Amino acid sequence: MDFKELAEKRNSDIPFAQDLGIKITDISEGSAKGEMEIQERHFNYVQSVHGGCLFSLADTIAGSAVASFGKRITTVSADMNYFAPMMGTGTLYAEAKVIKGGKTISVSEVNLYDQGRKHLAKGTFTFFTLS
Repeated sequence: MDFKELAEKRNSDIPFAQDLGIKITDISEGSAKGEMEIQERHFNYVQSVHGGCLFSLADTIAGSAVASFGKRITTVSADMNYFAPMMGTGTLYAEAKVIKGGKTISVSEVNLYDQGRKHLAKGTFTFFTLS
């Protein structure tokens, strides 16, 4: 599999992620990395980055790690733990690794960091293979 081509395809074929500014920066077998440039439009009422933005980045990158095996997938379950708020603008980073790559069900773990490598959140995502 051409992982660079896969990253480019996923970056161009996921309009929701594009709207949020999510970009997949690296994919290899069973892992993926991505980032999101934070803008004021991503803030919630208390001026931290909305948790839904962190969740969307985590879901996109966790799914990309599973997609590295050539699977078409959909998220069936997710668990996110938020450790610290992302305050202000900057870059949000995600790193995911597949912890179970099954025939129909796969699980990926993802960690989110700010530009100073402060650990902001951790998630576990479960995906169902569509084909």
